[in-house]
Amino acid sequence: MRLRHHIPYDINWFPNNTDAIPAGCDSFGNCSACSLRNLKKFCYVLSPTCLYVSDTDDFAQAVYWMPKKRISNTNLLLGVPPLELVQWFYNTPVEQARKIAGEIVENSVLKQTR
Repeated sequence: MRLRHHIPYDINWFPNNTDAIPAGCDSFGNCSACSLRNLKKFCYVLSPTCLYVSDTDDFAQAVYWMPKKRISNTNLLLGVPPLELVQWFYNTPVEQARKIAGEIVENSVLKQTR
């Protein structure tokens, strides 16, 4: 579902407010820990970025998504996302959102390996 009218939004909102948390070797991901698990559209957009193959081994690794502000997590788990998050997902094309999410995953994994 696309919004009928373009609403101004911050293209950097998702990277500035969300972290990809490495979950280790789990080829099925760690959906039960993910703050976006109750939001099917958001989960659909991000699901291809939740699994990656690390450079150090050939095993599938997983990440899950958490807000940087802990208070937001409660609302997300209850299925009440912040308006800025909704605007970001509905205004950002799927491929661009996946590219941004992939960069977040890559940066998160690089931080973990240091």
